[in-house]
Amino acid sequence: MMGDKTISILLIEDNPGDGRLIQEFLADAQGIQFDLVRAERLSAGLKRLERGGIDVVLLDLALPDSRGLETFRQVRGHVPDVPVVILTAVEDDALAMQAVREGAQDYLVKGNVKGHSLVRVIRYTVERYRARNGGAGQGFRTIPGRVVGFIGAKGGVGTTTAVLNVAAAIVRQGNRAIAAELSPCWSTLSFLVNHTPTGTLASLRTLPPERITAETLSPLLYKDPDGLQILFGPQRVEEFQELEPAQAEVILKGLATMSDYVIADLPAYPSHTNAAIIPHCDHVVLVVGRDPVSIESGRRTLELLTAWGARPGSVTAVLVNRTPVTSPVDTTEIGAQLSCDVLVVIPNALEACLRAQKQGIPLVVADPGLPASARLTQLAEWLMAQRPLPAKAP
Repeated sequence: MMGDKTISILLIEDNPGDGRLIQEFLADAQGIQFDLVRAERLSAGLKRLERGGIDVVLLDLALPDSRGLETFRQVRGHVPDVPVVILTAVEDDALAMQAVREGAQDYLVKGNVKGHSLVRVIRYTVERYRARNGGAGQGFRTIPGRVVGFIGAKGGVGTTTAVLNVAAAIVRQGNRAIAAELSPCWSTLSFLVNHTPTGTLASLRTLPPERITAETLSPLLYKDPDGLQILFGPQRVEEFQELEPAQAEVILKGLATMSDYVIADLPAYPSHTNAAIIPHCDHVVLVVGRDPVSIESGRRTLELLTAWGARPGSVTAVLVNRTPVTSPVDTTEIGAQLSCDVLVVIPNALEACLRAQKQGIPLVVADPGLPASARLTQLAEWLMAQRPLPAKAP
């Protein structure tokens, strides 16, 4: 509950009549105090936000100096750690969904809003935001969150799908999670969630390590409707380039100050990124297919993980039945070949995954009763139950 604390609201709205109506709605609220400040232009609103002290923004998308989703994007890019509720005269479901996918907390149509519903949305938005961020104004952790690296035995075994769904399952358990796509080339996470990002990992490639902080990372994170945050990999061919090891390390450390769990999607081949990140992972999940080629690739990847400094006892394997295999190798035998525990076998769910992709949401959200969703959730719960392992001795 909010208690007696006053909620500070910035209303960015150029229509005086709408401004007065919202003020009346808030004045009639029972058991809670609101401090409402209004700006008539986006530029004025951004200047007010720079001074801090705002708990939530009510934002009209049609302003004299900005229109449409770009209005919201400017606000979120300016203050990524202040929740935004869009309040507009335009009833557009597609626009509403896109705004929520990009991080808006809610989308309200002016003509449909009543006083009690507006108050409820504001209270819920602020309470949810404070709960997720532990009450901290910026949402940054003093103790870094847990880091789990996912790496495929080879390309095409379903590593990115596993990353997205495990991170989503962690969020569904009431935790904060960031799915970070740390590959230097094409982003498949953006395809899985049907989103074209405006900021990606490529935006950080030109920055020196000392300038890569939680504050510079925040504007690049996409938030889905359930609160999962995603750092997408590069989108265009001209952006395909590997990070420097120092950049990869500080990106990982920065993300860990912003979330309870960072689920890192690592490239399925030897790279400087992997070598820099693996020693900092509390746990590493090796994703392996059940065919002989994937199993042999997994064995060799395990050797690389050891060479890169994976913490003793931190690596476990997950088997994915991504394609039919006429003579699949027995799970026990696979574990023996890998010299690594096989935690879970994820059954084939290709058609369900395609349906979820069309909806732009993770499988564990789209179809939680599916056997594959249950196994992915089991994997997430197992990772949450593990204690952080000590760093490897030098």
